[in-house]
Amino acid sequence: MRLCSRVANAAQAQSPTAWDYIASIVTVVIKIDNSALKQMLRRRIPKTLATALLVSVVATPSLWIFVTLPPLWRDVDAYLQTVYPPGPHTILVHGPLYCTVSRIPLWLGYLWAGSGPFVSLGQFIEHSELTDAGVSALILVQHVALWCGALYLIYACAQTLATRLWVALFFATQPLFYSFSQCVGSETLSLILMLFLAGAGLRLANRYPHIAAPDWVAITALLCCYILTRKINVVFVALLPVTIALLALQRQFRGIAVNWRHAMQTWLVCITTSIIALLWATTLTHLFCWRTHTPWRPKIGYTFIWRLNFLQPMELPARQRLLNKTAAKCRRLDSRQLISFLGDWLDEHGEWQPGQFARDAGSAFYSREKQNADVTFDLALNEVARGFLVPPAAPLRSVAMRDFDFATRHGETEIIESLFASTDYFFDHNDEMPQCAHLRTFSMSREQLLHLRKRAYLQWSSFLSFRVWFAVALLLLIIALLLNLTIASGTNTPSAIFAICIAIVGSVTLLLNSFFSAFGDRFMLPMIESLLIAILILLGAVLQSPRSSTPA
Repeated sequence: MRLCSRVANAAQAQSPTAWDYIASIVTVVIKIDNSALKQMLRRRIPKTLATALLVSVVATPSLWIFVTLPPLWRDVDAYLQTVYPPGPHTILVHGPLYCTVSRIPLWLGYLWAGSGPFVSLGQFIEHSELTDAGVSALILVQHVALWCGALYLIYACAQTLATRLWVALFFATQPLFYSFSQCVGSETLSLILMLFLAGAGLRLANRYPHIAAPDWVAITALLCCYILTRKINVVFVALLPVTIALLALQRQFRGIAVNWRHAMQTWLVCITTSIIALLWATTLTHLFCWRTHTPWRPKIGYTFIWRLNFLQPMELPARQRLLNKTAAKCRRLDSRQLISFLGDWLDEHGEWQPGQFARDAGSAFYSREKQNADVTFDLALNEVARGFLVPPAAPLRSVAMRDFDFATRHGETEIIESLFASTDYFFDHNDEMPQCAHLRTFSMSREQLLHLRKRAYLQWSSFLSFRVWFAVALLLLIIALLLNLTIASGTNTPSAIFAICIAIVGSVTLLLNSFFSAFGDRFMLPMIESLLIAILILLGAVLQSPRSSTPA
């Protein structure tokens, strides 16, 4: 009672504010006269209203897109990820995480629509059935997850409500995030998880060198999930070790006393957590394979078939020399036979068709094998890919760098338009996606579908290429560093370092992808998204007042 009376007297001694009036109204409505409750409401109501304001800003584009656009599809890949039973396509070719968790809202929508008999989730995963209700539920879950990821990152970028609001407004103006949330495909989950990963990584960088165990656990779990979404995301295991090393070096450069023994221990812990995340992802993949009786093997060789398009424009003598040199690196007889078959196939066909080549090669060498024919074919393809990639031949390096340069000249608009083009894939290949025929997306004509991509919100950033966004990020970085030298006293440095690292890792992801597969607009996603996240972080660092110490 004494404590309550003291709190009440302290509250009465203060001048009334708008929050006091709101708290008084709430306590009158609920018929409770409790001073402690009033104090709690004074603290909670501003935070709740601030969060509601940020949610409304982040969610508004989602609501517009959800109502305006039909669900988009990542062509036949999305169909395989959501319909095919657990097996090589949903575990080895595509990341198993999205192929598994996407079935939950699809199952709930199936039950809600009542379009068939009741089935358990396990049965539904084995025999999925697409319904409009299920696809809408999946899209809605993706949008809500996007909001959560955005808010998690925004709260890590800034501490005051005003700064968070500006950062949220910048996020809401980027149609890339919301367009992918409207799309069925593993790239959507990868995009959302990058927001969480960036938020956790930024918090870890700002807390350096005093990093707690829960921070390491969170970043390890997020990195594991991120790898399980797309295989190329394994590049991000280097993000935190590089960031931590640069943080230690910058402290030494600024004249701050560094305990190098503790710094080395922290760096080793960071490397260990990254390795653990990679091991978890690999172990879970093996577990999925064991559960579905799928022989585990890498599928990089199968993916590399699409990159073999660099051989097509080469002159015949040069191409033959390269094929002979690559065959000499292979130990497997069938790998050398595949390379010989590849040369003959290129001579007979005027245009490189990777799918047709894979079918022809499989039928030519493995059609007689009754067991493990696919496994043997994949192992041979893997060795062929290693022969071309280690080290990469000059023509391969040339085409990879050309694709990377081409990607830097484009931006969000090209990636968004590729989602409509991949959705349009159904109209010419409806036999490959039979369950999609009755869905709302494909009930409209292809002309109506493609016309939707011209909406102003989706097109406004067409003049902003990666290079333009890079210039914006560079300008914000310079401003943030200048503020460090004047009034910020180095508080922006961890954020700036993490922003630089995530932008570089995202660009490296696309560069490596250019060596492994033929260029596609969707491959620009990690590079563009990581750069936009870097801009978000730098924007928060620049706008955040260094004199403000009271978080919203």
